[in-house]
Amino acid sequence: MARGHPVVVLVSAVDRRIVPAIRFVSRLPLAEARALHVSVDAEVTRQFLEDWMRLDLTWLPLHVREAPSGHVANAVRAAIDEQPDRYGTVTIVVPELNVPRWWHPLLHRQDARRIAAQLQDVPGATTVIVPFTLDDP
Repeated sequence: MARGHPVVVLVSAVDRRIVPAIRFVSRLPLAEARALHVSVDAEVTRQFLEDWMRLDLTWLPLHVREAPSGHVANAVRAAIDEQPDRYGTVTIVVPELNVPRWWHPLLHRQDARRIAAQLQDVPGATTVIVPFTLDDP
């Protein structure tokens, strides 16, 4: 059986922003996809795992990794380093919440862009940001 290109979908919460990212990954041909949750809070991770199990995404295995000192990008790098090096490349899919007003990014920390920027220098990694846009109220 041919193995696919490794794809890692970063997931922090089970909410609407992950839907476009999961759809994107499901349509990639020959993708060997997995979801990665980086744990910075044990209680939040416990709730996340309960929510994730209700999704019943059997085709998208979930991996959980601890983030020492809250450094999410470092935990993602370590997870990527553990990928089998069949292709020498990996695609990292980062869901992002797009907000309708110019001042909303001041309230929402833009973690997706910051993490993607921190992963730019990972050898063989391509980071894809998949937006979910909130409707303007």
